[in-house]
Amino acid sequence: MPNIKEGCIIEYKYRINSPFYSNVDDFVFQHDIPIKKLEAKFETPEYFNFKLNTKGFLFVKPEIKSVRGKIIFTNKTSSGGTGMNKTANTTSYNNEVVEFENSISSYNLSNIPALKDEPYVNNINNYRSSVKYELSYTKFPNSIAKYYSTTWQDVVKNIYENSSFGDELDKRGYYEDDIDALISNISDPKKRVSLIFDFVKSKVKWNNNYSYYTNDGVKKAYKNQVGNVAEINLMLTSMLQYAGLRAYPVLISTRKNGVPLFPTREGYNYVVSCVKFADGDILLDATSKYSVPNVLPFRTLNWQGRVIAEKGGSSLIDLYPKQKSRNSISIMSTIHENGDIDGVYRSVKTDHKALSFRESYIEVDKDDFLEKLENKYNGIEISDYQVKNELDLNKPVTESYKFVKESQADIIGDKIYFSPMFFLKTSENPFKLEKREFPVDFIYPSKSIYRIIINIPEGYKIESVPEPTAITLPDNYGSFTYKVMGNDKTIQVSITAQINEPIIPYFYYDTLKQYFSQLVEKEAEQIVLTKG
Repeated sequence: MPNIKEGCIIEYKYRINSPFYSNVDDFVFQHDIPIKKLEAKFETPEYFNFKLNTKGFLFVKPEIKSVRGKIIFTNKTSSGGTGMNKTANTTSYNNEVVEFENSISSYNLSNIPALKDEPYVNNINNYRSSVKYELSYTKFPNSIAKYYSTTWQDVVKNIYENSSFGDELDKRGYYEDDIDALISNISDPKKRVSLIFDFVKSKVKWNNNYSYYTNDGVKKAYKNQVGNVAEINLMLTSMLQYAGLRAYPVLISTRKNGVPLFPTREGYNYVVSCVKFADGDILLDATSKYSVPNVLPFRTLNWQGRVIAEKGGSSLIDLYPKQKSRNSISIMSTIHENGDIDGVYRSVKTDHKALSFRESYIEVDKDDFLEKLENKYNGIEISDYQVKNELDLNKPVTESYKFVKESQADIIGDKIYFSPMFFLKTSENPFKLEKREFPVDFIYPSKSIYRIIINIPEGYKIESVPEPTAITLPDNYGSFTYKVMGNDKTIQVSITAQINEPIIPYFYYDTLKQYFSQLVEKEAEQIVLTKG
């Protein structure tokens, strides 16, 4: 496109021809750029009945009309004599006309606003304005109607009765001896869960393939010690059931796959396991070697899953964790007269904070990891780096190191100005849109605690410190507290920031945006030391 530049309008038209009439592509009306005008049309003969599902925040309603259509079939007939009176063959043609009603749905939209992505969005396509036509049933002339998935009960029933799902749960002979030896002396049900869960994680490696159907089957996956999601987690579920536990498979749509708002066969693409106890359910995913019970990998934390019972019944279960993941950070530091700092950093991480760290640390080159960590903090120099409990998943993971960072203060005359959080402060508000019509997804509830001690250079004293602050979000969604104290030798900083729910509704967006703006401003406030 020669001479194309910002502000140019591009007009295009396309048509998709496909033999897969049961799977019609989404009609997407909203994109990352504004659209001046959009027209779309969907035609269906009366033999096909489609269900219309809509999503997004634009008001989209088709104009529907019916027109008569017809198909002309041409029949060819050959005839000729027989025996002694055989004559030359003759061919005749006759046309048969079949008329039908053709339903046409037309969309005519103007001035469609752009849909802008932003941090803490589950999957922006979940909120993109679009319509989905899903085949409900077909009814051809002189034949009975054939029904496709129209309810969640239909969807679940079809999945459960598939030989690559329900039948795989019933296969047990291949693992019975191993599980008997593993749990024969264990009566505690939750201990049995942990033992079987760890056994499957160590026994079968995930091949990175998603599906709720098995590929080669659970027996082959067990033998070859590698399998897809379904082979690993259906195997896990079967073993838990064999151990006398109330275990069930849970259908999931991963974050990249979107949220299955309507009954559809393509809505799910993953399966995990759930064990039911009187004091709460335990969710398990044995494809993630660093996950623990009720700490699912991030790809699966996507609103709700569907628990499948023995005979194909189902119920919904919340996938987001209830317990806060914690990151407790302590720093012992010294600020020098030239504005440089040095000190010791230590952090203790739990649950999803620990899972995230382990996934980013354990299987990577350690030199590359440290280089990225130093770059993250704009050239900090790190030494004596240590990690503890990285492979002991039952304990929090601990990270510690010594650091040196130059130019962390402004020197003006006989005064030193610096933020007490130094390189750890939040530099900008992640929320920049004026208006947001989709929820804020923090993935999991969290709590970060900072305890910072700063030694003052000799000959200096505190002139001023930031005022203490406490900020809260409505309905107990989160809070931020900030306190600085000091004496002639040291400064003590205490900060706690927590988000109590993984999802915050969109109508709190302005409040949340203001909350983070105040947080950024507070963390940027400076301590002033004066020489005296």
